[in-house]
Amino acid sequence: MRKRLALATLLCALLAAGAGCAALGGGGAVDRDALNQSASYDWDTNATVTYNLTGGQYRGVLNVSADETVPVYIVTEIEGERPITISGLRFRYPNGTVANASAVEVEETDSRVVLTPPSAGQIAYTAPAGEKTFTAPSAINGSYEVVLPDGMRVGAFLFSSVSPGGYATDTNEATNRMTVRWERLDGGLIDVRYYLERDVDLFLGLVTLLAGAAAGGVIYFRRQIRALERQRESAEDVE
Repeated sequence: MRKRLALATLLCALLAAGAGCAALGGGGAVDRDALNQSASYDWDTNATVTYNLTGGQYRGVLNVSADETVPVYIVTEIEGERPITISGLRFRYPNGTVANASAVEVEETDSRVVLTPPSAGQIAYTAPAGEKTFTAPSAINGSYEVVLPDGMRVGAFLFSSVSPGGYATDTNEATNRMTVRWERLDGGLIDVRYYLERDVDLFLGLVTLLAGAAAGGVIYFRRQIRALERQRESAEDVE
């Protein structure tokens, strides 16, 4: 009986894990209805690839040549590369005409979704992103930029990390959004972990407050010790 219960518990755990993975990719990541969902993109980018992060998702705009394919996937610690569910797939021709998902060949493999453009132009799609984390392949060779959500930042030790190195950052004061840029990436994986700027300010304020309280405590105890020493000295003098 106990063995059956343990087996049932393990099976439920595996099913739950599978369902979680399916939310991001795998298990039929290509949803034709999702590919044709309405979406708007900023096609005027200064980089070969732009990933724009907003509230649990990102929008990718990639400048591609006629012979390039675009792999889209995530990397998990347990399963490695897995295809990711995308939506709002669009293709923009060099003359400015924007076509829906039917213009792009979409193929799903065990490890990724592969997008093949009809010609040179721009491919755009929407995909889910983690909370204060972003991971995506450097799908094609060229310059890259990752635009963080409003108020989010990288650069504070312990609160953020950016891979690969060799990047630069700048902040648009009007939108309060930071952009992480690479002049050129040739393959590999982009991994950005960021933080809310005010959270660091609160943390530093708390550390300062605790440090002040600790310093005050040290001063208090030193005064108490000195007072006790003076009392002892006075008692010795009386004797």
